[in-house]
Amino acid sequence: MKLDGRKVLVVGASSGVGRSAAVAMVQRGAEVVFAARRTDLLAEATREAGAGHVVGIDVRDPVSIEAAVDTTVERLGTIDAILYTPGVSIISRLREMTAEKWSDILAVNLIGPNLVFSTALPHLSETAVVAVVSSDSSSAPRHSLVPYGCSKAALEATMEGWRTEEIG
Repeated sequence: MKLDGRKVLVVGASSGVGRSAAVAMVQRGAEVVFAARRTDLLAEATREAGAGHVVGIDVRDPVSIEAAVDTTVERLGTIDAILYTPGVSIISRLREMTAEKWSDILAVNLIGPNLVFSTALPHLSETAVVAVVSSDSSSAPRHSLVPYGCSKAALEATMEGWRTEEIG
């Protein structure tokens, strides 16, 4: 698939699925912002891709999200697609989960993507696509991964909510 001229923000592009997707999009002709906390790894990824913009972002921090979206818009102008790939999972039984552990999981897996999308919304093209990486754990949480599954189920519900509110 050719992506010539498409302007894409990939959040979580320092490793894993996010990095692979961002590199592949550049190689298919997209102009890509590689965004994540580990900017040293983003620099490596853009070298691997042969192009791309490095933007630091901590999806747990609303100020960082706003700054990253602002920088993305400065570099790309309009955004044609967002891919959100970060995810946190803590292996722990429910009885051992602390408020801090719950907060970290929800901040990255649920709150972060929603803040990225709401911040970027005024800058999305009319045909923009917004996608998240989720998990089959959202419908069948696994032992000691229940909070992760819950966060992904809530993320899928909010994605449906975005569709309902923005598309109809």
